[in-house]
Amino acid sequence: MLKCFIMTIIYLNRSPMFKAKLHDKVVLYMANYFKHIRIRHPEVTIEIISSVLSDPDEVCKKSRNSKECYYYKNIDSIEYKVIIAPSEYNRKAVITAYPVKNIKTEHDKYKIYCCFLANDAISHEEQQAILDAITEEYAAILACN
Repeated sequence: MLKCFIMTIIYLNRSPMFKAKLHDKVVLYMANYFKHIRIRHPEVTIEIISSVLSDPDEVCKKSRNSKECYYYKNIDSIEYKVIIAPSEYNRKAVITAYPVKNIKTEHDKYKIYCCFLANDAISHEEQQAILDAITEEYAAILACN
């Protein structure tokens, strides 16, 4: 019953869902799109949001445990940022999307932790395996002390 109700809400609101690089389902609530994104950032379209989520240049977080993810992509020499975060019904949702003036300044300002780089020599899975190995190594060192 609850699943049918949730799907009805999504269908009635005509909220598109996207397959993002690091997340299976990300919903863009149309109320958020029309009341926030289109008003404050009129150059950002649903197509741009879809492109940034499906094929980003990089995906970052504020910290390793942060729930918010920042998807970045350069489209026609403009760097776009799409922020997703947990929302109701255990889904990820687009919070906002906008062009970024200077990505390096933004990374320095927010002390960004990078989860994915499109031009990186190693894949996301390999990066995660390295991080897990380092974490285990530090856990073993701390256990000995």
